[in-house]
Amino acid sequence: RQENYTTAFNPEARNSNFSDTFLRCSLCIYDDIESPFTEALYCHKPFILLLDPNRYSFRKEEMFFVKMMEDIGLIYYDTNKASELINSIYQDIDGWWLDEKRQKVVTEIRNRYVTDSTEIKEFWTKEFNCYAGMGNRDNKE
Repeated sequence: RQENYTTAFNPEARNSNFSDTFLRCSLCIYDDIESPFTEALYCHKPFILLLDPNRYSFRKEEMFFVKMMEDIGLIYYDTNKASELINSIYQDIDGWWLDEKRQKVVTEIRNRYVTDSTEIKEFWTKEFNCYAGMGNRDNKE
């Protein structure tokens, strides 16, 4: 019930514990491609995306990257298959994560979706222009 959630909710405890919890976890499982996914890429945390195929449709220009993640076992659309993977890697998540082929894909995905830019205004200007059809993300001008 909503009222129970509201009275039990403690934003201070939640906010103070998220980073610690995130940094301690050995495997992140996301059902959405939002900020936590980017944080996992940024922090080099092992992750799996478990996505509802009826909820997600990817833009054509993203399909190359989606296919790479599917092929290397980072995206699943079936909970049973994702569970099988988790059961098989549970004892050695680092071994699974640090696989050379997987890390090559993770590096490409990280380069695509995570920025270490110190020129944040320039970065977002390029991003917005790209989505507005007024520029190319890779254009240096």
